[in-house]
Parts: sequence; C-alpha cells; structure tokens
Amino acid sequence: MAGGQPRRGWTAAQARRRTTAAAVLPALVPELGYDDLAISQGDVASLYLSRLLFRPELIPEAERPTLRRNLLEYCKRDTWATVKLVEKLRELV
Repeated sequence: MAGGQPRRGWTAAQARRRTTAAAVLPALVPELGYDDLAISQGDVASLYLSRLLFRPELIPEAERPTLRRNLLEYCKRDTWATVKLVEKLRELV
C-alpha cells in the first residue's frame, strides 16, 4: 500500500500462471492483443521466420512478400506490447 491506498494489482491466475508477454498482456494491458493479426503466436512467427531465412524454398515465392509483411506486423505488435507492459509494470511498483 502506498500512501494508504491499496494497489491495483493482478494475480498470476489472470495470466494462467504463465509468464510470457502474451500470457500477461491480457491481464495488464487488456486493450492490446494479437488476435487481429494474420500471425498471432510467437512460436508460429518464429517458425515462419526460420523458414524464410533458412529454408525459403519451403515457401512459394509468390507468398513470401505477404509472409514478410505479416511477420513485420507481428513484430511491431510484439514490440509495442513490450513497451506497454513495461509502462504498466512501472505503474505497479
């Protein structure tokens, strides 16, 4: 308690006891998510990035530009989510 006021907090249960950014984001920054993106999960983004970089022949050439754009959108959102999480955590401490 700071100054006699209870802290607005969150519990690990709200993050389903996981500590990844994607898990805690809904609890701490509920207005920001990934569901509207073509690539909405980090493991999927990692897989596609790995294929683009190391096994591009597995991805049809015509699909590569779209995949690159989708990965960029995911990375932009992930970076912004990290910024917003840090801001929220600073508010809580």
